[in-house]
Amino acid sequence: NEAKVSLKIFNSLGKEIKELVNKEKVKGQYVTIWDGRDNAGGLVKSGTYFAKLVVGGRAMTSKMVLVR
Repeated sequence: NEAKVSLKIFNSLGKEIKELVNKEKVKGQYVTIWDGRDNAGGLVKSGTYFAKLVVGGRAMTSKMVLVR
Protein backbone atom coordinates (compact mmCIF):
# COMPACT_ATOMS: atom_id res chain seq x y z
CA ASN A 1 0.00 0.00 0.00
CA GLU A 2 1.29 3.44 -0.94
CA ALA A 3 0.09 6.76 0.44
CA LYS A 4 0.88 10.38 -0.36
CA VAL A 5 3.23 11.68 2.36
CA SER A 6 4.06 15.32 3.03
CA LEU A 7 6.37 16.61 5.78
CA LYS A 8 6.88 20.36 6.05
CA ILE A 9 8.39 22.74 8.59
CA PHE A 10 6.56 26.01 9.40
CA ASN A 11 7.54 29.01 11.50
CA SER A 12 5.39 30.38 14.33
CA LEU A 13 3.57 32.66 11.85
CA GLY A 14 2.50 29.68 9.72
CA LYS A 15 4.90 30.36 6.84
CA GLU A 16 6.38 27.25 5.21
CA ILE A 17 10.12 27.14 5.89
CA LYS A 18 11.17 23.75 4.50
CA GLU A 19 9.59 20.91 2.56
CA LEU A 20 11.28 17.70 3.65
CA VAL A 21 9.08 15.03 2.01
CA ASN A 22 6.44 15.17 -0.72
CA LYS A 23 5.93 11.81 -2.42
CA GLU A 24 4.19 8.47 -2.42
CA LYS A 25 5.60 6.09 0.19
CA VAL A 26 5.03 2.44 1.02
CA LYS A 27 3.67 1.80 4.52
CA GLY A 28 6.52 1.53 7.03
CA GLN A 29 8.79 3.50 9.32
CA TYR A 30 11.01 6.28 8.01
CA VAL A 31 13.49 8.75 9.48
CA THR A 32 13.88 12.28 8.13
CA ILE A 33 16.37 14.77 9.53
CA TRP A 34 15.94 18.53 9.25
CA ASP A 35 19.30 20.32 9.21
CA GLY A 36 17.86 23.70 10.28
CA ARG A 37 17.89 25.15 6.78
CA ASP A 38 15.07 26.72 4.78
CA ASN A 39 14.01 25.88 1.21
CA ALA A 40 16.62 28.35 -0.12
CA GLY A 41 19.43 26.63 1.83
CA GLY A 42 19.87 29.35 4.43
CA LEU A 43 20.15 28.65 8.14
CA VAL A 44 17.03 29.56 10.10
CA LYS A 45 17.16 31.37 13.44
CA SER A 46 16.63 29.82 16.85
CA GLY A 47 12.96 29.68 17.73
CA THR A 48 9.74 27.70 17.70
CA TYR A 49 8.85 25.71 14.59
CA PHE A 50 6.14 23.24 13.67
CA ALA A 51 6.49 20.00 11.72
CA LYS A 52 3.32 19.03 9.84
CA LEU A 53 3.06 15.44 8.64
CA VAL A 54 0.23 14.54 6.25
CA VAL A 55 -0.28 10.89 5.30
CA GLY A 56 -3.14 9.89 3.05
CA GLY A 57 -5.11 13.00 4.00
CA ARG A 58 -4.60 12.65 7.77
CA ALA A 59 -2.52 15.37 9.42
CA MET A 60 -0.42 15.61 12.58
CA THR A 61 1.51 18.66 13.79
CA SER A 62 4.39 18.69 16.29
CA LYS A 63 5.89 21.73 17.98
CA MET A 64 9.67 21.94 18.31
CA VAL A 65 12.28 24.44 19.46
CA LEU A 66 15.47 24.99 17.48
CA VAL A 67 18.41 26.25 19.54
CA ARG A 68 21.60 27.38 17.85
